[in-house]
Amino acid sequence: MRKNFEIFYVASEENIKTLWDNAVFVLDANVLLNLYRYSSDTSQTIMKLLENISDRLWIPHQVALEYNFNRVKVINEQIAAYRKVQNSIETASNQMIGSISKDLNTYKKRHPVINVSAITEKIELSIKAIKDELLDQEKTHPDFLYKDDIRNFLDKHFEDKVGGAYNQAQLDLIFSEGEERYKQEFPPGYKDLEDKLGKFKHHGDIVIKSEYGDLIVWKQIIDFARDQEKSIIFVTDDAKEDWWLRDHGRTVGPRIELLNEFHHETGKQFYMYESHRFIEYGQNYLNQQVNKAAVEEIKEFTDIFYEGKSKKLKEGNHRGFVEKEIPLHKGDKNSKLIHYITLLNEEEEKKHIKYGDIVKHDGFGIGIVNSIDYEYVSKQTGRVRARAEIIFGEGKGVKRIFVDRLRKIELDDAE
Repeated sequence: MRKNFEIFYVASEENIKTLWDNAVFVLDANVLLNLYRYSSDTSQTIMKLLENISDRLWIPHQVALEYNFNRVKVINEQIAAYRKVQNSIETASNQMIGSISKDLNTYKKRHPVINVSAITEKIELSIKAIKDELLDQEKTHPDFLYKDDIRNFLDKHFEDKVGGAYNQAQLDLIFSEGEERYKQEFPPGYKDLEDKLGKFKHHGDIVIKSEYGDLIVWKQIIDFARDQEKSIIFVTDDAKEDWWLRDHGRTVGPRIELLNEFHHETGKQFYMYESHRFIEYGQNYLNQQVNKAAVEEIKEFTDIFYEGKSKKLKEGNHRGFVEKEIPLHKGDKNSKLIHYITLLNEEEEKKHIKYGDIVKHDGFGIGIVNSIDYEYVSKQTGRVRARAEIIFGEGKGVKRIFVDRLRKIELDDAE
């Protein structure tokens, strides 16, 4: 029976070893982006492992695209986190000290020896020490916008190891197939309907429907495995049920449908790991010392970040910046996206503002382009004008400003 139903059997140690010895390792975009979220030691542990299997690394074009779309946002999130934590501590400490002072002053009437000021002063000193430590950490946090060692590493080890892009005709076929697959909850990707439906990404002359991003990745992995006649180990931190088979809270492995489709299309083997499992198994199979601290950090991060993110999505309590997308006009659900096509000479190309550029506004100062709507209709003039969403400095937040009011600058020019 096993011969005809191999995908339903747990892979043997021998089969897993064969996979690690021969398979191509494919990383998801979230794995690449999480390198910016981990401690330096943990990121270095992962990169050391990748370096040892550099000759067997490969990523789909869609993964590389997602990484580049989201890189600046993730970097800024890490920087902004220090300020958010400091603000949270400030708010909580003020409330705590106020409450304690009020209660202690009540007791002071009965116990004159209680020194309320001395107690609150000690609390304030402890909180100040925590805040000072956070400030020191913020100062030493790598500024990846100026010097990105992670990106340099990825550029080096994925040189000529990125798959080709699909053309618009190929994508449109995937969108049509995906619509039917998602109705049947056939993996992967159908869970992305919860937060990506109706969003788009533009790259070159193609338009990508964001809810089909995972399906595009999956199709490109299958195409590569078939063309190269290679088995695949896929590393992803996507914890959703449209990738993983879960039973009674336990992760059993990849969805059976994925194993079946992959083998049917390629005749090869497919397996998946989350990052912490990838490090555990990778260091064992590659005879490296296991960095248990890194494994625990990644596992803890994954549990908090992705499960928390999933909970917010289910509650409908989520928001975020649209990244390099051209949205539909407000109130017009049937309007079609129009490609932004412009002919620029060499001089104009240097001035053209795009996602991730550093720009200057006379009123708000230096900022980073977070998204651009090339088809925004000005309420004042009724004209279509390019409007950018810019992240400015502390206290200035996110502003939406017409592109022709911005000046693109190089990092060295930033004042």
